[in-house]
Amino acid sequence: MALDGVHALAGLPVRGSIAGQVSVEGDRRGLALDERYEAGAFHEASIVLDALPTAMGGSPEAARRHFARAIEISHDTRPSPYVTLAQSVSVQSQDRAEFVRLLERALTFDPDRDPNQRLATVVLQRKAKALLEHQDDFFLDDASPDTTTTQEKR
Repeated sequence: MALDGVHALAGLPVRGSIAGQVSVEGDRRGLALDERYEAGAFHEASIVLDALPTAMGGSPEAARRHFARAIEISHDTRPSPYVTLAQSVSVQSQDRAEFVRLLERALTFDPDRDPNQRLATVVLQRKAKALLEHQDDFFLDDASPDTTTTQEKR
């Protein structure tokens, strides 16, 4: 049976909720099995899931707890939790100052500190720079703070 037009649209919320349920359940199961897997990767994924609007089951407070736990598990050696929280929760809550602070922190990690994470760190830092350069696209306020990063000031 082919779905088209209005009939296809009518099914979207159901399909979306099923996909969301699978993702959330898989993430929660991963946390229960081994929250330390890949230096807290399940906690990082939970940041994104919990950044959803509350009507969709999200919780900014829970996202922040997962952020803190990911930092703790990784011993604060990876920029990824900072970029993830900035891109999801800070944008959702329209907190530009936090967005800038988190991304500037992501830029402080030394890519050569851990050779196994070098590529990931370099890619995430490029992403952080791009997000900072385009921050006006994510925020409704007109006031753009000084976006010169700590790295650029040196």
